[in-house]
Amino acid sequence: MHSLASTSQGKRRYNLTWESVQEEVLSRISSGQWRHGELIPTESELAKELGCARATVNRALSNLAQSGLLDRRRKVGTRVVQHNPLPGRLMRHVLRHQIEGEGKQYTYLVDQVSMAPVPGDLAKTMMLNPDDELLRCNAIFLADGQPYCCEERWISPEVVPELDESTLRRISAAEWMVSNVPISHANFAFSSTGAEADFVARTLQVSPGDPVLMVERVAWKNTLAVTAARQYFPSHHRFSAQL
Repeated sequence: MHSLASTSQGKRRYNLTWESVQEEVLSRISSGQWRHGELIPTESELAKELGCARATVNRALSNLAQSGLLDRRRKVGTRVVQHNPLPGRLMRHVLRHQIEGEGKQYTYLVDQVSMAPVPGDLAKTMMLNPDDELLRCNAIFLADGQPYCCEERWISPEVVPELDESTLRRISAAEWMVSNVPISHANFAFSSTGAEADFVARTLQVSPGDPVLMVERVAWKNTLAVTAARQYFPSHHRFSAQL
């Protein structure tokens, strides 16, 4: 497989996406070409090498910096982080940690596990073919016996074949992955939506179409998409974080 650099042939490719540049950066890190703790080439140098706009490189590097894989400092440059800080950061998003942190009793239930295609927008983000099927798990999370969250999750059996139905019925996918999968980076999106799916309305005990909060997450192992999840919370749910 040729790298972006080997196929650019010195021609500027303004149609090159930031996702493609990000994949190239991750490939160089995972292969050891760019070692942990080392400075990587500047935005201008990468743009010239890959034959794309500097803004495209900037977005790719900024996204990886937000994920904790790169450290960017003015007048210093961009450096590959010495260690992966994600496990501790991801633990904050494990629902057991959140619920028990509020002093409430945590309950995890599995509604359904099956092989299923991924919704179109998520499939595109995960760079999947439209007909690809992943392991899908619908799960319910309770706090003191009351609905806290319901989750639709898709897991790549090629990347994590050991995460099967029996494991998912014992422990949530997110909690298992924090300890067993070297997640390199993750993307998060927050939005307000309607409880259109029967699973969401039934689990959160709301009427179809009622507003709910949705958190969409995609986690990666370098260039491989490991899992995608859509978590739904009641509209009154409050998120908090410590910086």
